[in-house]
Amino acid sequence: VSNKCSMLLAKLETLFAAAAGQDSFKGLVFVEQIALTVPLEQIINAHRFTGCEVRALACSGGGSMSEAKRSKAVRDFRDGTVNLLVCTAALDEGLDVSDAAFVVSFSKSATTKSYIQRAGRARKEGARIFLFENDPTREAEGVAQMKKIAGDDSLALTEEERRHRIGEEAEVVIEGVYPWVTKTKAT
Repeated sequence: VSNKCSMLLAKLETLFAAAAGQDSFKGLVFVEQIALTVPLEQIINAHRFTGCEVRALACSGGGSMSEAKRSKAVRDFRDGTVNLLVCTAALDEGLDVSDAAFVVSFSKSATTKSYIQRAGRARKEGARIFLFENDPTREAEGVAQMKKIAGDDSLALTEEERRHRIGEEAEVVIEGVYPWVTKTKAT
């Protein structure tokens, strides 16, 4: 087990031990590579935690896991069958679990948007976010910059510009690429 993984196990033990007795205490560990989800799940589940129980499950996308299996993992997380998901960016968006007490970004988040999406999964009051590779100060600056840009009305398109761009995009045709059209033979 690497030093980084040992640090994760220690952090998980601290978090879960402090919340001992809270059945709804849950968290997410995000990794960038699908190949890390299952080994990390196995390491976590094999580890002997002191004073707490951690039940992890891997959850990924990108064709590595069926939609049915991914949905079951999320259901098991929601109902407390597992209290930790080791997941990829497949769960950055769209995962609505209001009681996630913490998020660990074990691998470096490539973009500020990814950081924001991951941090947004920690919704329980007092939830915490732990970054193993990203610089927290830099991430906070990126979030502030994105909010500033999003709030700058001078950068917004007018309704006419928006309609024009939608119209232009709809008219773009790149044969065999965009829009993708499947050619079938009538039989």
